Amino acid sequence: MPEIAKLRMKALNFWDKHGIRAAADAFDVSTRTLYWWRRLLRTGGPEALIPRSKAPLVRRSRHWHPDVLKEIRRLRTELPNLGKEQIFVRLKPWCEARHFTCPSTSTIGRIIAGAHDKMRMIPVRL
Repeated sequence: MPEIAKLRMKALNFWDKHGIRAAADAFDVSTRTLYWWRRLLRTGGPEALIPRSKAPLVRRSRHWHPDVLKEIRRLRTELPNLGKEQIFVRLKPWCEARHFTCPSTSTIGRIIAGAHDKMRMIPVRL
């Protein structure tokens, strides 16, 4: 059992012997936290006192039409040093003509940064 779970169990045992106020002061936690730990212990046993990640189980991911991504890549291939603002200026009419949602300037920057090759073509040396 990890040390943090042992400490929580110790705080709950201290509460049983000396009261909730004394336990809260001794372990520097709020009374609400002690009630929460007690509920965890009752519902899931001692293993429930082991802290778990609070990160979301499913994270959002970007979903853009593949043709929009191909057009951004094409623009970066033709003009390798084209920045996100200039790509946006050229991409907006293209998207409107095809009835696609156009990504914002900052989103274009994130799409470029997230690409494995940064959507940039390195010139071949002769």
